[in-house]
Amino acid sequence: MGYILQMKNIVKRFGECYALNGVDLYVAKGETVAIIGPSGSGKSTLLRCVNRLEKVTSGEIIINGQTLVYTDKNGHAIYPKDKQVRQICAETGMVFQHFNLFNHMTCLQNICYAPIKVKRENKDKAIERARELLKLVGLPEKENAYPAQLSGGQKQRIAIARGLAMNPSIMLFDEPTSALDPEITGEVLNVMRNLAKSKITMLVVTHEMGFAREVADRVIFMDQGRIAEQGAPEEIFNNPKSERLQNFLKSILKI
Repeated sequence: MGYILQMKNIVKRFGECYALNGVDLYVAKGETVAIIGPSGSGKSTLLRCVNRLEKVTSGEIIINGQTLVYTDKNGHAIYPKDKQVRQICAETGMVFQHFNLFNHMTCLQNICYAPIKVKRENKDKAIERARELLKLVGLPEKENAYPAQLSGGQKQRIAIARGLAMNPSIMLFDEPTSALDPEITGEVLNVMRNLAKSKITMLVVTHEMGFAREVADRVIFMDQGRIAEQGAPEEIFNNPKSERLQNFLKSILKI
């Protein structure tokens, strides 16, 4: 099986506090993996370690066959030089909770910026691709609009298009709907649902249990910095093995 992402024995400490404690995670090409769990369980930290927004304390991360970090014999995490880190991390597209769009740029400019600046793509080619992505996320008419003129759901869909513009090997989503009003959450989830059908490789931290159940190929439940349980959605939601997951689902699903 071709793994796009391999994370081996990942430890992340903040002082004496373990945010991640021995996490092993593998994501295959074309797979959608949802990460669920209580606040403070390490979900977002794990995601941020994938593209070095957080540095691991120890462990190994391989993205599309390229080693982002490994641990030497002294237990120290070793990253390559910054230029190589940037090249490896360009294999990832990231969608944040709060959009992080450039407010002084139009939607089209937001989507084109990284391909032109980072990948040195031809401007006309980047613009053509950006327009295709605007259609993909259902917002072709918004290419000249600025973020301030968009709803929260529209901003997030532009953020997804921006992440896809780099043609990443894996898309990372960090609670992409948690800042949105419930009535517009669906429009973002529909875009993500279509990406999953297109076999875009995705790692999604989410509190949307319906999305995880319906769309994910695999669901991971995290607790206290560890992967406590994982499996197919029907296993996780219909037959949770650990008492911790059973209690979590009861509190979330009100069952």
